Amino acid sequence: MSSLAWLKITDPDERLPDVPPGTDLRVLLPEDDGFAILAEKLVGIGAQVRRVRYLLEDDAIVAAGGAQHRRQLVASSSVCRLSRPYRGSRACPG
Repeated sequence: MSSLAWLKITDPDERLPDVPPGTDLRVLLPEDDGFAILAEKLVGIGAQVRRVRYLLEDDAIVAAGGAQHRRQLVASSSVCRLSRPYRGSRACPG
């Protein structure tokens, strides 16, 4: 079974994922023009990239490391920094 990494990325400055060769790498990115360079870089390392209108969270589904975990997946999720409420004294710019 080859490695698997399926990601949703909401930060255009995110580092490229460190995955072994042959990994089934699939990434969802927002359609925003600010993600064009990241999309090109991901395609360059062999990722299947799909652009979508909106993303509200970063997610990752990856195969667990080690031979004993070959059929196990690990999922993680975090709220996009752009959708977190502003906590300062001013209203968040819209």
